[in-house]
Amino acid sequence: MKRRLSAEFPSVDSAELCAAAVKRIAGVNKVSIIALSPSKGKNINVSTFEFTSFSTQNVALPITVKEYRSEDEISGRQASVLEVVCEQSAARRVSAMMISHGGLNTKS
Repeated sequence: MKRRLSAEFPSVDSAELCAAAVKRIAGVNKVSIIALSPSKGKNINVSTFEFTSFSTQNVALPITVKEYRSEDEISGRQASVLEVVCEQSAARRVSAMMISHGGLNTKS
């Protein structure tokens, strides 16, 4: 009997590392990674300082540049879900592998 297991990962890279490890387990039939769309997080005001020269004497003056960015853009992460179809006998090993690689909300 086959089982479908899934786990959420904070980034696509961590899901790919887990998928590579899970593929080596005997009884695994299919492994797929689904990248989740970024959430509509609130915008955050980000201030950065840039230096520029205004005179012929090349005196550097700081200028504050304000930008609005979303939380996902600042963190640079895109959450993903790893789905694995495996035999019943390999389900516990696959689930343990997902958890040990940082998988959250594992479901079977």
